[in-house]
Amino acid sequence: YGTVPIQNVAHFQVVVPTRPEQFAMITNKMMSMGVKPEAIQAKRAPLGPHIAVGPFMDSGEAESVSRYLRSGGMDARVFFSK
Repeated sequence: YGTVPIQNVAHFQVVVPTRPEQFAMITNKMMSMGVKPEAIQAKRAPLGPHIAVGPFMDSGEAESVSRYLRSGGMDARVFFSK
């Protein structure tokens, strides 16, 4: 029994669009709000530069994290990846 890489499994991510020069600042802010570092990824594609949090199998959990990050002033939105 092998584990399936998450890229091959449909999942939700919380995405915060930001400029690459702000990756460290946004990541640090997320961690100060209690987001686990291993759940945070800085990406440049396919949605343009952004910080992704996840993955989440449940849309409700992703929506909850999105609302929490929005309460901290971030432009967080839920993205579904197939």
